[in-house]
Amino acid sequence: MARNHRDWLGSFIGLLVFLGGIALLALTFKLAFDMFNVPPEDALKIKGTKTVDLAQSGGQFVGIIVRTLLLLVMGLVSSLIANRGILLYMHSLHRTADKETQTP
Repeated sequence: MARNHRDWLGSFIGLLVFLGGIALLALTFKLAFDMFNVPPEDALKIKGTKTVDLAQSGGQFVGIIVRTLLLLVMGLVSSLIANRGILLYMHSLHRTADKETQTP
């Protein structure tokens, strides 16, 4: 007959890691939401009908690309952390069998 043994510390740490990953995902989505709510004129520092400074606008555009890539990496890492928390929690629910009831 199999008994369930729960490792309470492992379950607690697994839940903490999972919730930490979810918090990091929420932070990533908040940063992305804030970044994509900026109007393009403000993001590229283009002011009205003035002549566009390509060096400054190009630098701002590269900055936007870099921030977007960093947001993708942050999303990937935070989802991996949340997944690791789920795995830690599930491994804390291991099953063992009694020695007397095992069949050869």
